[in-house]
Amino acid sequence: MGNQTTKKSRLREAGSGGKLASMTRLERILIGIAVFAVLVVGYVYFFGSATMLTVMSRRMGHKYPYIEIVPVGLPDTSVANVQVKREKAFGYEFEVPWDDLDEAQTVVGEKAARFKSRSNRWTLGIMQGGPKELVHSLTTKPNNNAVLYGDALKSDFALRQAIYRTTPSQIKLWTPRNVAVRDMSYLIMKGIMMTSGSETGMFEVASGAMKGYQMGDPALSKKVNVEISDDVGEISFVFQQDERGRITQAELNRVIQSVRRVETSAK
Repeated sequence: MGNQTTKKSRLREAGSGGKLASMTRLERILIGIAVFAVLVVGYVYFFGSATMLTVMSRRMGHKYPYIEIVPVGLPDTSVANVQVKREKAFGYEFEVPWDDLDEAQTVVGEKAARFKSRSNRWTLGIMQGGPKELVHSLTTKPNNNAVLYGDALKSDFALRQAIYRTTPSQIKLWTPRNVAVRDMSYLIMKGIMMTSGSETGMFEVASGAMKGYQMGDPALSKKVNVEISDDVGEISFVFQQDERGRITQAELNRVIQSVRRVETSAK
């Protein structure tokens, strides 16, 4: 009788142990699910926006590879030693280093001008901009942007510098959210601002106190854009040639480095 009671007790204990073991496995599964959920929520909270912006920036770089280009120093800083003609437009004076300028096709307006060769070998378009024009056009909420963009809002050159030096690879999963948002906005602006021919190169240029960028290599592109600015204003040049290489970098340098602000009005 005693032996039978002992066997029954052992069976009951074994059954209780099986239920306990079964509940432990279930609890472990539930705990694992809960931990995974916490990790997912934590990742989304801390890295969700960074992941989205990282993926977006990589897709932009894949679709528009030219935004990977960053400005470099101009490899050829020589200046063409040729006879020049001095021209003026909206308060600026500069030199045209070609002897076939067609005066009949010269047009100078209030903020834009065009100079053209008689043979249509080259066309030079010029546009004028006011001080901090790019900065002012950035947003209607300058206080918010002052926090986001900081020193880049000091001048148009500083803003362009920040935009053109940004690449998709700079945005990573661990990039702070405000920095990732700022850099993503720079990439969008860079894609819009980079002109035709930029894929052949982007270079830093200067003329006296005016600094800026040249987008395009005249040996490789039919179109080259140059933007230079200072605290007073900005002037942009668009060099168009009928064939690549018809305009040399030395000739472009002659135009850019000769830019001077003058007191006379536009003609």
